[in-house]
Amino acid sequence: MVRGARQKVFLNKPITVGFSILDMSTGKLTMYQFYCDYLKVKCNEHCCLLRLFTDTNSMCCKIQTENLYEDMEESADLFDANNFEPTQPLYSKQNHRLLGEMKSKTGSTPPVEFVGLRAKMYSLSCGTKSQKKAKGIQKCFVKKHVQHDSFLRVLRNSTSTANAKFRAF
Repeated sequence: MVRGARQKVFLNKPITVGFSILDMSTGKLTMYQFYCDYLKVKCNEHCCLLRLFTDTNSMCCKIQTENLYEDMEESADLFDANNFEPTQPLYSKQNHRLLGEMKSKTGSTPPVEFVGLRAKMYSLSCGTKSQKKAKGIQKCFVKKHVQHDSFLRVLRNSTSTANAKFRAF
């Protein structure tokens, strides 16, 4: 069942207007400075860089390089490697939860495949496990019923109607 938006809205209460704390913070600025001042400079030297998506407080990039972990080790002060495996040489609690430090969403496990369907709806496969985000769908449903293959299936088999494009799991 698809329900359309209301054609008329009656506003009889005051609307509070404000900014999100993330919009006012330097989080986005820090992220873009890291991308422009570190990643683009580093990757222009000897590897390929492709920005897949940016969100309010995250950025996902495809980086093709000889050894990503060696490149990260050269600038270890820029990264929070607390979620890496303790056996990894980069593992450190030094920058744990420090503001402005970049953190890998997948830890020391390299991602295998990325599928982005739309804003805030993506899956990042890391072999046996995957990270899935699907705004507007309950987290417990996504966790139990939606797999990385579901994102791939939707990407390959989208259906269209006359007025709008719908994708369904």
